[in-house]
Amino acid sequence: DPYINAIETINEISAEEAISSLVRSTPYMSVNEIPPSLREALDEFLKNLSSLTPQEKKIFYDYACEYNAAEIAEVEFISINTVKKHTKNIYYKLRIKSKEEIVMYVKLFDRCGMAEELKELLNQAYY
Repeated sequence: DPYINAIETINEISAEEAISSLVRSTPYMSVNEIPPSLREALDEFLKNLSSLTPQEKKIFYDYACEYNAAEIAEVEFISINTVKKHTKNIYYKLRIKSKEEIVMYVKLFDRCGMAEELKELLNQAYY
């Protein structure tokens, strides 16, 4: 139904714009100050992030550090095609569309006082 698709698109854009706005302009807040709907979205992101394989978590971390695909291939000692394959899987599992969204989420976790939860989950890829 085109009407439902339009509503879903509007909701996605509104959520993306809201998150982007929060990342750009909101001062740091404690976990207790996070609006419930945002906390749910961040918890869902963590849940989806936990479904990544250890190698995908490493690639996610590299993107969060703002490496590009070629740099990641070099750092992780894998081919660029392997990076692309993992990137496609990461986007699918996290329901995102770009590496910029990875950086945006990492900054959002930091601003919301949830960076430690994110770090704990990513550290599992190295142990």
